[in-house]
Amino acid sequence: YLIKEVNSSKLISIICDGMGKGMNASIESSLTLKLLDNLTNASVSSDTALQILNTFYYVQDYEEKYTTLDYLQIDQRSGEALFYKAGATTSFIFHDNGSVDKIENENLPYGLNELIDVKRIKLRQNDIIVMSSDGVFENVSNSKDLEEFILGIRGLDAQKMAYEILNYSRYADVLSKDDMSVIVLKVF
Repeated sequence: YLIKEVNSSKLISIICDGMGKGMNASIESSLTLKLLDNLTNASVSSDTALQILNTFYYVQDYEEKYTTLDYLQIDQRSGEALFYKAGATTSFIFHDNGSVDKIENENLPYGLNELIDVKRIKLRQNDIIVMSSDGVFENVSNSKDLEEFILGIRGLDAQKMAYEILNYSRYADVLSKDDMSVIVLKVF
């Protein structure tokens, strides 16, 4: 995962999950994160960085190396969030009133499609954004119970919430063992 501020007004948050298991999957997701980190350091827009990286993967189709990508950019001035998803699991926005918005993936993993769709969301004060790898929400037997659990711990700081979500997922009934990554962001 990667979380960083870009251009002093934007925050990016990224989770990559290499396809398959083991060392090769880990290397692939780490490479993707490193390339995105370098591209965003070069003052390239998120849109351009993602297209460059996707083209890189797309032209290497013969190697059959793919990764999921869950990329969020938040404009801290306007409160607009841009979600880019390529094979990634659902992201969640928990609102103060108890409602939950789900940002679902509509794309194949990185490198299989030429274009990546973007979803624009206007964030509200006190929103909580939860991004995760598929080993969390998609792997627990009852994701609705996990959503209720998150609503119940919304008063914790973001780091503690991430830890509690991981802990919940580790001990819940799961479909199969899988890696787990969670990012929690709070909007103030």
